[in-house]
Amino acid sequence: MLVVAIAFFGLAALDDAFRSRQEPREMTLTRQDVQPEYRYNYTQPVTPVEPQTVLTAYDYFVMALNNQQNGEYWQAIEDYTRAIELDPTIAAAWLNRGVAYEQLGRTCAARKDFWEWVSRNTIEFQQAFIETNSTITLEMAQGRSYVIPFTARAGDVIRLDATSLIAGEPGTPGVVDPLLLLLSPSGMPVAADDDTIQSDGSLINMNASLNDYMIMQDGTYTIVVTHAGGGASGAFNLSLNLR
Repeated sequence: MLVVAIAFFGLAALDDAFRSRQEPREMTLTRQDVQPEYRYNYTQPVTPVEPQTVLTAYDYFVMALNNQQNGEYWQAIEDYTRAIELDPTIAAAWLNRGVAYEQLGRTCAARKDFWEWVSRNTIEFQQAFIETNSTITLEMAQGRSYVIPFTARAGDVIRLDATSLIAGEPGTPGVVDPLLLLLSPSGMPVAADDDTIQSDGSLINMNASLNDYMIMQDGTYTIVVTHAGGGASGAFNLSLNLR
């Protein structure tokens, strides 16, 4: 083919043809012609996110108990509340939050929690009877609550005392940690007490007392006596004085 081209066009034409092939030509690039430019990001590596720990009701209960034992009563109440929100069946959380409220002098909130404790912890209700201005001896057991009715008139002032026959530290065999509630004729708790405490909330003893409570209406009131966490088995005295 090349020999035929030389003969037909001549050497000059062939030279022009080669020159035209060697000269650079202008090119118009489209977006399809442009190859992507790869770039590398040399920033610091991202610290992996640690999975968040999910706290259980038991976790909050333990934190609350530690705070309560350290005198951090408000923080204890917050943690007990969180435990109750996660698992309201933990009766001890209601009891301990009630004690924390009592340690802060919040008696209204305390008696509501004490009533929840009675409602959730009691497995045996026993009825007993007491005369005004007298003392009876009862035997406490785990999960037991006594229901004791008495009649009073508006303006009467009463005093209730529940005292363990054996004195001692919490957990000592035979020591009872009594908890008192007073129910109105309609069955609502109107007063409650767990321990005898100092002004800073620290424990004096585990005996319970309701001092100088004024009766607001005639009717049959009910004393509820159960145990708290310091002792559930043993004998205790209950006194009712009215003036």
